[in-house]
Amino acid sequence: MGRPQPPTMRKRGTPCEPPIPANHSHCGGSHYTSSCKCSLEWSMEIELVSDAPGSFSQDEQHRFRVLVEAGGEVDTVVLRRNVQSAKSLVFARSGGRLLGVAALKVPQPSYRKKIAQSSGFSLQSDLYPFELGYIFVHEAARGKGLAHRLVAGAVDQVRGTKVFATVRADNLAMLRTLHRAAFLHVGEEYPGRNKGTTIRLLVRNS
Repeated sequence: MGRPQPPTMRKRGTPCEPPIPANHSHCGGSHYTSSCKCSLEWSMEIELVSDAPGSFSQDEQHRFRVLVEAGGEVDTVVLRRNVQSAKSLVFARSGGRLLGVAALKVPQPSYRKKIAQSSGFSLQSDLYPFELGYIFVHEAARGKGLAHRLVAGAVDQVRGTKVFATVRADNLAMLRTLHRAAFLHVGEEYPGRNKGTTIRLLVRNS
């Protein structure tokens, strides 16, 4: 087998293909839960498609939300609003399958204020206009560096603009991914949405 090819990054062209089906008769499980142990095969070339939300159909935005919701810890009403108002959405696909997503969000003033107060770090809108979030990789595609590619595909669109992100303190894999992309931990950890969890605020200043 040859070496994996770097992802193709392009603006939206052809519509995104449907996500990997949730149910698989050959294993009796679901790729959206840890109960499924079957493997998936896809071409080594991963295509990243990025554009403003309005450039994607309602069905494609729905598929984006379904993948994010698979990770839990999101309010579906807020998710829908944030997806529609985002600066851009990023889709990663291979062989006609949706493998991962990310977004550059435009934070609501009330949310920005809440994060700033909880962390003790100022998040002025003129300094940090965007939030990197909704980074989710399909379970069967993890461990292949796809999260890093999604992050890079998102932040490369706003080079020179400061961006922030929030991550659960126990999500070590995502913390490593963000650190690799030049995000730094700032402020204090604060309680998360789920009991017993804490959140870290990270910023990218370049």
